[in-house]
Amino acid sequence: MNLESKLLSSEEETADLFCGALGVIAAYNLAGLVCENIRNEESELFLTSALLTAGGILGYKARNFFNRKNREVRRKIKRVKARNKTLAEIAQDEDFLERQGIVKGTFSKTRRVINYALTVPFGGALGCLPGATGIIPLCVYFGKNYEWSESAALDSGKIAGPALASWAFAEMTAKRNSKKLATTAGALAGVNLSYYLAARMNLRVLDSKPDLWLFLGMSALGAIAGGITARKIYRITKKVNETDYYCD
Repeated sequence: MNLESKLLSSEEETADLFCGALGVIAAYNLAGLVCENIRNEESELFLTSALLTAGGILGYKARNFFNRKNREVRRKIKRVKARNKTLAEIAQDEDFLERQGIVKGTFSKTRRVINYALTVPFGGALGCLPGATGIIPLCVYFGKNYEWSESAALDSGKIAGPALASWAFAEMTAKRNSKKLATTAGALAGVNLSYYLAARMNLRVLDSKPDLWLFLGMSALGAIAGGITARKIYRITKKVNETDYYCD
């Protein structure tokens, strides 16, 4: 991959995240408008969490829908479908499976189930504290505009965060985008570390604007550092595996 394609890939990932963030912000304000008429903390928590999750997904998908490279995406999908069809046909060829030493029934379905079982819960766990981090500035800058339960608004981030992360990890697993999966996991881990560090510093993020901005800056730096580190580890690991393969 050349430098130009790397830059395009980085710009597309940034645009995806930006559109997802806009979707979450719009969903938060919609939740505020609706929850003003509910007056039930449990219902407000459920509705806000659901809207935040849906807003993040729809924002991300809207970016993909209007992507100028939509034709290329469709071609990739066709290639993946053709490849899966070929693999399905190969799986029916018992002679071929026997020659390759593959036990029928464990060729693809079991591997896919294991991949989802490992990545999706891991993503959900990593997304809890980033969700709590992301909801705080929304509550500070938009929450005062609506009369609703403050605890429901704050707790909704800890629900929507894991839901969005689980969905993202499931999609990346389905597309077999290992590099993006590793980068996202590293970024979320960095935010988690920043969250724990801020808690140790006793920052008053809801009451103090300087503390809030310090907290957000720490979270952003943690996400960037974690993402870069994870991507480098992924590249090194991939290069080592490729070297071992060619040596064998």
